[in-house]
Amino acid sequence: MKKNVLIIVCVICLASVLAWADRPVHETSAAAPNGTVEVSNIAGLIDVEGWDRAEVELTGTLADSIEKVEFEVIGDHTRIEVKYPKNSKKSGHADLKVMVPSGSDVEVEAVSADVTVSRVLGELELESVSGDVKVFGTPSGIDAASVSGDVTVEFAADDVELASVSGDILVREVRGELEAASVSGNIAVESGLLAGGEFETVSGDITLEAALDRGDLDIESMSGNLTLAVPHSTIADFEIETFSGSIDNRLTGDQSIRTSKHTPGSELEFSTGSGGPTVSISSFSGSVTIGGR
Repeated sequence: MKKNVLIIVCVICLASVLAWADRPVHETSAAAPNGTVEVSNIAGLIDVEGWDRAEVELTGTLADSIEKVEFEVIGDHTRIEVKYPKNSKKSGHADLKVMVPSGSDVEVEAVSADVTVSRVLGELELESVSGDVKVFGTPSGIDAASVSGDVTVEFAADDVELASVSGDILVREVRGELEAASVSGNIAVESGLLAGGEFETVSGDITLEAALDRGDLDIESMSGNLTLAVPHSTIADFEIETFSGSIDNRLTGDQSIRTSKHTPGSELEFSTGSGGPTVSISSFSGSVTIGGR
């Protein structure tokens, strides 16, 4: 008798586990080689990857609390959206893998989902509230933002705009003009050729290690430290000012001067040759370092 009761209890537990298990999803449809793919998800992850097929394939898993995933193709526009039951208090995640034609434009909206896009050649518009955003490959344009997540771009060509509030922004290599802004997160460019741009933080640090091409460069922070490392052969005009921070010029050795005997502000202007871009750097209380590499 006890053995039968034990078996019944095990069956009930197993049925309960299966009832709450993630459900698989798999949808495929023909799609335009250069169309637009739009993906929306609240929680979980979104992984978009380009391939050489003229079709969109959706795979992944859905939590039990999720009603369904809408998947529709209208003309050259594909829409994928995770739907929750109305007035549902249950929270759940959806982990989505989306294969798209490599020439597609991709638009992603997420709340607490991480977003990864790779091998896509079209333009990207990516947004997440608390998830990380990562881009791999060589898309023709990137507009990526996260509130509290990090934004990482492997390769940034022209038409790249990156933003965060408290997350960090990292660009592995740049080949063109770049705009990046953060409130308290750090901004870093590790290598490449920077053809102008704008970089701005409130309290985060900005570190740029790249050669300079055409195009003026504007770097600004309220209290973050600013570091620019460029080759010793760089030709540019430099305009640097800070209210209470220090200026360390390791590129030419030119020294900063006080802007007023009554305030701690200092400024430094120097040129390494004619015909180059203008580099403007300003900080209220952070330090500024210009170095060669």
